[in-house]
Amino acid sequence: MRSVLRPALAALTSAAAVVPLLVAGPLTSGQAGTYDTGRVTKVVDGDTVIVDHRAVVRLIGIDTPEHGQCGYDAATRALRRLVGGEQVVLRSDTGRSGLRGRPERRVLVKSGGQQVDATTWLLERGMGVWMPRKGEVTNSKAHHRAADLAAAADTGWFDEDRCGAGPGPEGALQMTVQWNADATKALSDAQRRNEEFIRIRNVSTVPVDIDGWTLRVGNDRSRKVPAGGAIPPGGTVTVHVGYGTNTFTDRYLGSSAPMLQNADQSGRRHLGAGAYLVDPRGDMRAYMTWPCVVGCTDPTGGAVHISEVLVDPGGPLNGEYVAITNSGPSQVRSGDLVVEIWPWVYELPSDHVLDPGETVVIHGGSGRNERLRRFLGAVNPPLRTLGGQVVLRTYDAILLDCHRWGGGRCPTYG
Repeated sequence: MRSVLRPALAALTSAAAVVPLLVAGPLTSGQAGTYDTGRVTKVVDGDTVIVDHRAVVRLIGIDTPEHGQCGYDAATRALRRLVGGEQVVLRSDTGRSGLRGRPERRVLVKSGGQQVDATTWLLERGMGVWMPRKGEVTNSKAHHRAADLAAAADTGWFDEDRCGAGPGPEGALQMTVQWNADATKALSDAQRRNEEFIRIRNVSTVPVDIDGWTLRVGNDRSRKVPAGGAIPPGGTVTVHVGYGTNTFTDRYLGSSAPMLQNADQSGRRHLGAGAYLVDPRGDMRAYMTWPCVVGCTDPTGGAVHISEVLVDPGGPLNGEYVAITNSGPSQVRSGDLVVEIWPWVYELPSDHVLDPGETVVIHGGSGRNERLRRFLGAVNPPLRTLGGQVVLRTYDAILLDCHRWGGGRCPTYG
């Protein structure tokens, strides 16, 4: 189908304009969604262009630094070099418009004898971060992969001292993100919202103060890290999405709605998001995207696995349990792993480790947590008799193990 782009800013409209905004070309057989063509007459910034003097178009799949921020000029120059003055194809799966009514589109341009997706091209050069849109599945995985390859190579925005050294040493911070909150009705909406969190660990030998730094959370949302004091060497701060009292170890962003898009578990589409910590100079200091698309190997080397799942509908709650075992020769940081016992999502303490041969048992009911004996806190049997699954994964959705029974299904992350 053909979609006519609407002018997004009043200053770009013309009372005399009565012709269609863009002239549409033919759809390629088998393609769906919107299709328009036009000439880029101005590059506004690294992710926004004006087409045919009138339509303000936002690139799908990328977010670049804003005006006045470090990296803004580089991203703007790069996009201008690629598409400035060029005839482009504008496509989308949904035809949606974003902030200020700007149409969101994939911008495709001929370069070097082939059609180039401007978003992929920019992300390959580290000019921005991956910002997927729900429903926009075409090229989403390519966008994600391009961004993560740039991040792995410390390219562009992912060069930690691009905008200046400090605060704190380079490589000091690591991030994990829990995007899949508990779905159990035993928790209130507010409690479930706080089960979405961003955990930042200081792996350096000196304290690092991230108070007031910028957290870019999910799609097009930025919040300041609430105050609570510097993270000590080896320490962690957990930043929850919802409301609570800020402390030394836990901070709260104050969102009344979930902020983190879940990874698709069906394998039919590529859906996820990212979180990014930016220091006052504008440098990216820690990040995580999900699901994993680059270097997605089991960090335990296959050592940690689900060794037993006991479904016991007739017995006490603590008679149901899941056992996780380290059968390898080395200690494993099990605090970096997630156990999903639907509708519960269970995280071991961030500093939890399993020595060679050790097993941690997670019981269904309540009790006093110990290092190798944990309690889920369910009020009803969590393991469904007719079918279910227990999933062991990393925070970025690398599947380590899955045990299913009856009608249960193991995830295939898209």
